[in-house]
Amino acid sequence: MIRTLLTARWVIGFEGGSHVIHENGSVLIEGDRVVHVGPMPELDAERVDYGEAILSPGFVDLDALSDLDTTILGFDNFPAWRKGRVWPESYVERGPYEMYTPEELAFQKRFAFAELIRNGITTALPIASLFYREWGETVSEFEADADAAEDLGLRVYLGPAYRSGGQVTDEAGNIRALYDEARGLAELDAAANFAVRIEGRAGGRIKAMFAPDRIETCTPSLVRRTAELAREMGAPVRQH
Repeated sequence: MIRTLLTARWVIGFEGGSHVIHENGSVLIEGDRVVHVGPMPELDAERVDYGEAILSPGFVDLDALSDLDTTILGFDNFPAWRKGRVWPESYVERGPYEMYTPEELAFQKRFAFAELIRNGITTALPIASLFYREWGETVSEFEADADAAEDLGLRVYLGPAYRSGGQVTDEAGNIRALYDEARGLAELDAAANFAVRIEGRAGGRIKAMFAPDRIETCTPSLVRRTAELAREMGAPVRQH
């Protein structure tokens, strides 16, 4: 079995119920398992020294932005309520549409997952905006997300975001809610079917979750049905 010893000036481990810091520490990997974290053992192993660096367990990102950060739209197009993150009535009258192709949606997640890994994230819960969407996220794009996570080795909790409605503004700046509860419930059903299919994939690294959108975009019926399905599966729920 191949043994690899990683060393660095600082190594963060876990012992006695809390994290500990080992100065001039090491991490020993045998095959695909970590078998030692702490002082450097006397043994024959391939050694990789990272020098004046910190080696730590993988980080968990429960707010892993995986698309265009639409906050920028609000900052760059002041006032935000008029030009940033609320649908204008003209957009609704025209008919909401998907502003990215399926290929672009798949790429942005794969790119984001690679960036997360590069920055030390090993477990992620992706979140994206619905402002540039026709309505909610789609099952097909999350099938591609699961493929990307499996290929790259990232542990993820996945579930397409769904909603009952959204916020719309008119030329005078009046904001109102636009609801289509039947559409939201249909998207929830599709998300539940997706959850059953991908739960435990990639040796358990890919897990299902339920992602009702922001509080003001979900009706009580949608939230209650989400809670029922999540309890049945034992899956987590995240609402923005």
